[in-house]
Formats: sequence, structure tokens, C-alpha cells
Amino acid sequence: MSGIYSTNKIKNLNQLNDVDITDISNNDIIQYNASSGLWENKSDFITDEIDCRVLRVSETADIGGRLAVVGVASFVDDEFIFQNGVSDLGDTLYIDNVNNRVGINKAVPEEDFDVDGNIQLAGAGDVKINFYDSTGDYSHGKLVMNDSGTGSEFQVHAREVGSAVTQKFTINKVGAIGLGQGEEKFGTSGSVLTSNGESFLPSWNAPYYLNVTKTSTDPFRITNANDTEAVITKNTSLTGAQGDWVVSAWSTTASDFNTTAGEWTCPKTGIYHISIRAGFFTDPASSDTLERIKMFLYNGSTEIAQSIFLDTYGSSSTSDRITSVSLQITGLFSVDLNDVIQARCEKRTSSTNQLKVGGGSGADPQFSIHRVA
Repeated sequence: MSGIYSTNKIKNLNQLNDVDITDISNNDIIQYNASSGLWENKSDFITDEIDCRVLRVSETADIGGRLAVVGVASFVDDEFIFQNGVSDLGDTLYIDNVNNRVGINKAVPEEDFDVDGNIQLAGAGDVKINFYDSTGDYSHGKLVMNDSGTGSEFQVHAREVGSAVTQKFTINKVGAIGLGQGEEKFGTSGSVLTSNGESFLPSWNAPYYLNVTKTSTDPFRITNANDTEAVITKNTSLTGAQGDWVVSAWSTTASDFNTTAGEWTCPKTGIYHISIRAGFFTDPASSDTLERIKMFLYNGSTEIAQSIFLDTYGSSSTSDRITSVSLQITGLFSVDLNDVIQARCEKRTSSTNQLKVGGGSGADPQFSIHRVA
């Protein structure tokens, strides 16, 4: 015989002096216990700590306590699922699977994604945050930080019902505010932002103003009978010196005011500050008395304001006679496109003589219109 041959076989690991096997069951593993100096069997549900270089799970592993990863954790071809309670990955990331929330620096997330700190987004060109419906089927809108290389701009995109998401609001690199799309979204220097109601995008508009005066010290002459209205303008049926309305200053066009008819046609719906002032005189002053003078502002056939003078003396003596008065109407008025604004007057005098409007120092009619909204 060239060696020793034995037919004895180890039938149980307990036959080895440094192995302690108890309550063995299927899928147990053998693990060395440095404290006891023995190899012991363990079930696949490990209740103690495992310190290993590589932990590879081929199917499913249920971890009932804490999984601490020092280094890089990689999950390949499958999911990493937290089934119950709150899990924290280090001192930064917390996952609350009961309420479906994730917290960064928030141990108890109060929203689906709760961050206590700063968020940094990086990317070339447009960096976006997109908003979708719960199924992800269509976009509600997006926030975009765009940098074309010449400076950044912040954009808000939104969707109208039945429409695609489009750019609605912009703040560019210098802080200019833009509305809508295209170069016109920033308006022009001096433009005023005007609301167009809740159904339309606001718009930039040039400030609107129109100032109308009279060309000379010659008055308008009013020949209407007592208690009847007349338009404050030149009476072309009369001979003699009379002034003319003239547009002295305007922002867009002077033709909005009809100098012959003495009326203004509104070029755009809005809120306008309208002011008219005029001095009224009896003609001839030596033989007439002003008992009542009314000045009206009309929008079409509708009176929208009036100013009134009433003589309370009731005397026609020379010492008490009132032969001139100045009236003014000023206010904010809502005016629609193509509305026609006109100034009128009504007199009651002691005779049927003419009424002069203007022609006195500081009493010439002044008509001013400014859009404020």
C-alpha cells in the first residue's frame, strides 16, 4: 500500500471540534463566530451585523433593521424598495413609504418632496422644471431658465384649455418684464402695462394723452335758448370772431378729436382721466344776467357728469349782476372703443342774448384726456 486509506466519513458537521450546529433548517448558512471560536449555522434571515466587501442579492432580501452602506451602493436591473415606515439613508435622505414622501434634510417630510436647503439644477441651454398631470400624459406648464450665451432669462410657460404650452412671462438679464412671445413682449420705452381682462394677456401700450385748447382769445358763441343744451364748439352759422378747437398735444394721433364737432372718439377701451374747464360770459355783459349755467360731459347720448352754477341773489341790479362764471368737470371714466365724448352747456339768462364760452383771461376752454388703465 502506498498510503493510508480510511472508509470513515463525517456524517455531521458537529463531529468537528470547532463547529456547533443546532436547529438546522433548509437554506441555513455557516458563519464563524469569533466570540465562541466556533462555526455556527445561521438562517437566511440574518439578525446580526454583516461586514463584507460585496453583498450580492440574487433574488429578494428582506432587511428588518438598518442597512448601512459605506461607499457606493449600486442597484442593477431591479428596484430598491422600502416597504414599511420611514427609512433614512445616512443623515440626509429620508424616504417615508407610508405617506409616499421623500425628504432631503427633513427626517419627517411634509410634502411629496421636501427639501430643507438649496436646489441646484444644471444643464446646457434651457434648464426646465416641467409640470404634468398625475398620469404624465400632458403638460400643464414649465419653468425655464434659458441662457443663450449672452445672458440668462427666466420664463414661465402655461397652457390654455385645448392649447399647447406657450411662453407667457419673461424676466430677462437686465430685469425687463416681458409678456407673451416675440420681441414685442417687452414693449417699448415709456409703454404702460394694460390689463385686458382675465381672458386675455395684458399688453404694453404707449401712454395715451390728448390736450385740446382754443386757438385765440375769441370765444365760442352759444345761441341756444334757455334750458336747452348746446355743444361747446364754434358756431359756424354765426359771423364774427370765434376761436377754433385745436389739439395742442397728443401721444399717438390728433385726429381722435374732431375740432369741428367738438368731440373725442375713444381709440381703445380703458379707464381715462377726462377734464374740461370753461369760462362762461353774458353777451353783452351790460344787459344780461347769468341765472344758471350747467356744463355736461356726454358719452354718446348719455350724460356722465355735470357741473352747475346757480345765482342765488335773484337780483338784476348792477351791483349784484353775475355776468361770468367758470365751471370744471374732472374725473375717471370707463370708456369703450369708439365711444364719443362731448362737452355741452345749458344756460338760463335774463334775456335771449348769446352766451360766450371763453374769451376771457384764463377762461378759454381746456379739454384733456389721459388713459390711466
